[in-house]
Amino acid sequence: GGDQERAAFKKTYDRRRKMDKIDLARYRYMLELHPDAVSRGGQTCYSLFSRDVSAGFSENPSAYGDDYFKETAATAILYEAVYDAIGREDWFDGYLRPQISCYAVSKTVSDLARAGHVLGFEDIWRNQSAPAPVVSHAVDAAKAFSEYLKGISDAGGNVVTECRKRSCWESFSQMPADIEKDMLQCCPAAGTTGATGGRKTVKEADEAVYALRSFDDWRKVRLLMLRESADPKDIGVIEDVLEYLKDPSVAKISPSRAKQALEIRRRYF
Repeated sequence: GGDQERAAFKKTYDRRRKMDKIDLARYRYMLELHPDAVSRGGQTCYSLFSRDVSAGFSENPSAYGDDYFKETAATAILYEAVYDAIGREDWFDGYLRPQISCYAVSKTVSDLARAGHVLGFEDIWRNQSAPAPVVSHAVDAAKAFSEYLKGISDAGGNVVTECRKRSCWESFSQMPADIEKDMLQCCPAAGTTGATGGRKTVKEADEAVYALRSFDDWRKVRLLMLRESADPKDIGVIEDVLEYLKDPSVAKISPSRAKQALEIRRRYF
């Protein structure tokens, strides 16, 4: 009786799994494809996250229930597994391990989203461990990101600063990645049992909308387009983005429209 209950309690509430408010912000932002914000440091990350949560909670408080925290805890478990695994890799030089690990987690979530899948949050939560195929994919992503940063360093760039830029994630997230069948087999299709029923991990099951972040950057794109007398239809797409960013709770933008905007933006940045 008593010993079994204590053992079950310790397994469920493993002290290593406890997280403070900054940890919560970091793991949630990895899941929501903001590794750049995570790389800006704990306090900055938390400040940005608390602002987003305040706005989201006032709009839909039920979205922040048990599933929300299960998703976040599952992300923490994956991050820890990836962080540990990277340290055993021959290619790892010991530098920027937290940044490489968090970018690897976000890239894995992004790659799954493109394939119409999500992390198996329920299984990770229940087993308190991440599936080996998912960890393997994330380690491959970590190696790719390490090589990406090496290219920046070799060109004279500051890799610490680079990790903090949204453009860093936007560039890295577009890099192709092989998705093995065994990973898809342990990661449910978006919207199915095992994907959790709270907030969708990537809003509207599409990562493109998450890439529409900086209002000032999009305003610059619009000005450049106006100066170059760009196609009015393309300008209209960018104006839709600006309206969306002014108030996402009122203005809506479809994932396909968001992808179109990102394609236009790449011509100017």
